[in-house]
Amino acid sequence: MIRLKGLYIHIPFCMRKCAYCSFFSVDNYTDELLERFVDALLTEFEQRKDLIEPPYTLYIGGGTPTLLPDRLLFKIIERVISQVGLPVEFTVEANPKTINKSLLKMLYFAGVNRLSLGIQSFSDKILSVLGRLHNTSDAFLALEQAIDVFNNINVDLIFGVPGQTLKDVEEDIKNLLMFSTPHVSYYGLSIEEGTYMADLLKEGEISEVDHDMWAKMYDMIRLSLTSMGYLHYEISNYAKRGFGCLHNMIYWLRREYIGLGPSAVSFIDGKREQNTRSINSYIKMAKTGFKRQVENIDKNRDCIEKIMLCLRTARGLNLRKFPCKGIRSKMDRLIELGFLERKGEWVRIKEKYWNVSNAIIAEII
Repeated sequence: MIRLKGLYIHIPFCMRKCAYCSFFSVDNYTDELLERFVDALLTEFEQRKDLIEPPYTLYIGGGTPTLLPDRLLFKIIERVISQVGLPVEFTVEANPKTINKSLLKMLYFAGVNRLSLGIQSFSDKILSVLGRLHNTSDAFLALEQAIDVFNNINVDLIFGVPGQTLKDVEEDIKNLLMFSTPHVSYYGLSIEEGTYMADLLKEGEISEVDHDMWAKMYDMIRLSLTSMGYLHYEISNYAKRGFGCLHNMIYWLRREYIGLGPSAVSFIDGKREQNTRSINSYIKMAKTGFKRQVENIDKNRDCIEKIMLCLRTARGLNLRKFPCKGIRSKMDRLIELGFLERKGEWVRIKEKYWNVSNAIIAEII
């Protein structure tokens, strides 16, 4: 079986940091910094390109990759493809505020075959709570333009936002289905420490959606999308047949990947490596040598991570390739209780219990 290797490129710049975002990104930069960053990124690529074995997937994320000047974005794309060939799946993330029809066509002709749009909601009220710069009209326009150019489009949406109601989620689903994009990533909001939203929560300015409402939203999304022909192939991801995200499956199935750029993570030969989270340090390292934080994954940690990642998917966990025999009894108990199901050598969480998957996985590990 062909085992794809993934290449992730992190562009750590955005127009404004969203209230919920815990990814490494900055919204204060100069044109000179962008130039120096891209030069450093390409230096790291030249040093790591021998680790990339076609067939491979390429994912450019952030931050907001489409915020880069066209010249710099296409400089990255052209260098990668000229050195390691065209990826089987090539995704670029985009913000509705940073794209137009001309840019989308340029991306398509440069080899990009999958666009991921950060819509998050079709409600101006919810977009404001999330701290997004775009509005509902921007979201509609971005999707209309994208559909004219790309066949494979993902839409990112978020539920469980403070102040969000079931009716709001229902409206988001209704608007989403008007476009019928082949892939949807529908994430439950997690308020992370260090974000502006976490500060608001501490100050009592906002309240988290309670678990019962969160579960109702999740089930509404799941039932609505699967009834329209979407395959629910991972806890937060839905795809029409043939449009599952190959790059993300590399993460969930614990295959190897390389990450380039500040804060980017690589998983190679049983080791996890992470780049510095400082842009200035990253740029300096392009001249002095890149230093990465390295974590050797022992058998116990490897076992836990396989459970956590594989049980997120509809495919589940292959017991034949699973070395952690001490955990089998816990899985057998959850099978008896009806939370897990086993087919041959595969075990997975029953779909109706995916909304409590974290609790089920915690029982195992």
